[in-house]
Amino acid sequence: LRGADLSALLERVRETYLQQSVSLLRETPEDGPVVVACVGDHPCTDIASADTAIEVGDDEFWLLLAGRKLQARERRVLGAVAAQAAGLVRQRELTEEASRAEAITKADELRRSLLSAVSHDLRTPLAAAKAAVSSLRSEDVDFSPEDTAELLATVEESIDGLTALVGNLLDSSRLAAGVVTPDSGRVYLEEAVQRALLGIRRGTA
Repeated sequence: LRGADLSALLERVRETYLQQSVSLLRETPEDGPVVVACVGDHPCTDIASADTAIEVGDDEFWLLLAGRKLQARERRVLGAVAAQAAGLVRQRELTEEASRAEAITKADELRRSLLSAVSHDLRTPLAAAKAAVSSLRSEDVDFSPEDTAELLATVEESIDGLTALVGNLLDSSRLAAGVVTPDSGRVYLEEAVQRALLGIRRGTA
């Protein structure tokens, strides 16, 4: 019984006990009877259609066999097999649940990292733009045309950086929601690195 997957376990039962088919049925309050796995021809889909029905403890799982009638001794052995089959299903569900929990944890960690990085990227151009605008509005300093042009260029560059950052955030949201899908293609490494370095320098990457 150990080390076998569910289908292999049911097939071993079918071959050993000369059955036409073997099914593992699960009854839940939400979905009713559901065939979890089956092997053989014309498998049973409910207890009434089975020639032999082996319950597993709490009546949640049933091992259904179609074929020759089994003796009480054989049914006792199959009780252990049915329990093992139910255990395989529960183990698979626990593994899937653990995988989902791990994926959620990693997604939360990534989200926190992104929020931390984005908050820094937002504060930097906002602070630069506010400082430049405050300087231009100040009545205590008489800026030269060159200084004024430089401050205005700082404001424009900061706004461009914010616009690019907001655009990236919107694109990320669309990707996460599945509205758009990335279009992969070949690029030159030098071009990609150069664009990344320019983006970092401008505070937009």
